[in-house]
Amino acid sequence: MPQPRRDGVAECSFDTSDAVDGVQSLKFIVHRVDEGPRRVPWLFQSRKAQPGATYAVTFWLKSTACVVEMEIRNEGNDPLFGLSEAEKQDYAAHPPIRRIIGGGETDTEKWRQFRYVYKTPETDGSLRFELRITRPCTLWIDDVRIERVEGEPTSKPRVTF
Repeated sequence: MPQPRRDGVAECSFDTSDAVDGVQSLKFIVHRVDEGPRRVPWLFQSRKAQPGATYAVTFWLKSTACVVEMEIRNEGNDPLFGLSEAEKQDYAAHPPIRRIIGGGETDTEKWRQFRYVYKTPETDGSLRFELRITRPCTLWIDDVRIERVEGEPTSKPRVTF
């Protein structure tokens, strides 16, 4: 579980009073968002993936008008040595999914499911799902799943109400 930041920027805890699946959800209370790329409260999940396979990333969110930057991408290789030409072409063919999930999509304090489908590059066996909270709010997230899917093309985001 992510640890609360010591500077009062955000609090993170398990909420046992409200969950979609199971007995708890993850709750973020964001008091302040500082400038800079890694200064916002964020969470991520990484896992090994089959190179060239398609994965569905699903999760449930609810909030008090949060704005969230969501990204699904491969983890990539060690940047110290740079990418080979084959890797550059492969990554260009399988760009990350980046999406802003605005307050209008999450501000009703009702759980909503988000689903994204991503094909991993042929040259990489990893997958990373990341959320960054970009303004003060309270956000709950639950039932994050990264599952391999067969025969499903990458698609536009689907939101379930």
